[in-house]
Amino acid sequence: MPPPTPPSSIAQLNTGFGKAAFILEEGIEFDEGRIHVIDALFTPAGSFIEGLEEAGFVELGNIFDTRFPALRAELDTASHLTFFAPARYVLEDARPELSGLSDSELEALINYHTLDLTTGFIGYTTSLECGKIYKTKGGGKVVVTFNGLDTYINDAKIIGRDLILQNGVMHVLDKILELQSPEATTLPGPNGTVIDINNIQGCTTPTPTPEVAGNATNTPTYRPPQQTGSAEATRGSPLKTVIAAFAAVGLTLF
Repeated sequence: MPPPTPPSSIAQLNTGFGKAAFILEEGIEFDEGRIHVIDALFTPAGSFIEGLEEAGFVELGNIFDTRFPALRAELDTASHLTFFAPARYVLEDARPELSGLSDSELEALINYHTLDLTTGFIGYTTSLECGKIYKTKGGGKVVVTFNGLDTYINDAKIIGRDLILQNGVMHVLDKILELQSPEATTLPGPNGTVIDINNIQGCTTPTPTPEVAGNATNTPTYRPPQQTGSAEATRGSPLKTVIAAFAAVGLTLF
């Protein structure tokens, strides 16, 4: 059984592959930063393919290995990667259709699930902006919208957020994104809506920021097989902040 969410936690921090650590006590300030007490050791982030394996996407990893080794290498070595992976049950249901795609068709679909690698942007959920159009690796477009605390990419909901990788982030979607023409002026939106990309409505809601919730009220419904904590993500700690005391394992610097 995973440990319960600490009831008095101040904030959550995502580490490698979306595994979380909770800040339990206010930071102790010193000249060069701050020390926080957390409840778990950080999990080091791995490569893109290691992220797929950790999240249970064995078949998707095999597709990269057998059909797209060059694309695998490109995503593994990209400096700013944002990848949207349809949930495993979605891929299993779509296996007959996907197996019938040619290499060029399937590669185009994979590229549509990857944000442009050349922009220097990594799409953590706290960086995604409601109503903004993002260019994909294949030259297409996706739109981000919010519905309450849910984040959508076109009409697909992010159900597993911020699986941190060495070179970026991966999110899990509840459906496969339908490939759209680069010239498209409308995109599918949540709950069967159609979004006019030149006149996007209803995006006055601020970006969801789970870090202020503290108690994991926006826990996603997807969990990797070995997930041991909330996949809730936070970002933005000062570079000089030091997290140096591990309450759960009794380590101390003093």
